[in-house]
Parts: sequence; C-alpha cells; structure tokens
Amino acid sequence: MKITEFLHADAVIGSLTATDKPGILGELAASLAKHVGLPVEKLTEVLLEREKLSSTGMQDGVAIPHGK
Repeated sequence: MKITEFLHADAVIGSLTATDKPGILGELAASLAKHVGLPVEKLTEVLLEREKLSSTGMQDGVAIPHGK
C-alpha cells in the first residue's frame, strides 16, 4: 500500500490547536476519520499505542503518526 492511496491533501493539517500529544493525535485522527470511515476514538487509540513504542516526530514540528 502506498501512502498516496489514502492520504488526501485536504486531510493534511498545517496548524494544530492542541498542545499535548493526545490532543494533537486526536485532531489528526479526526481529520483522517473523515476519509477512511473509522471512528475517531479508535484511530486516536491506535496512534497513542504506536507512540508508546517510539515517537513518530522527526524535527521542526514535523511528524508522521502511523499505526496498524
């Protein structure tokens, strides 16, 4: 699967309002949920579980949260 198969330009968020990790991942999950048809709560849970393994943040405020 390629990221371009499910990442839509209108799902990219340039500025988030949340300031903590759970809030940020919740905002990202809400945007993604509109496109993949999964509950926001489940997406947020998966992202938070993945973050427990290791941060998906890179540098300069860029991150690519992901999960299975």
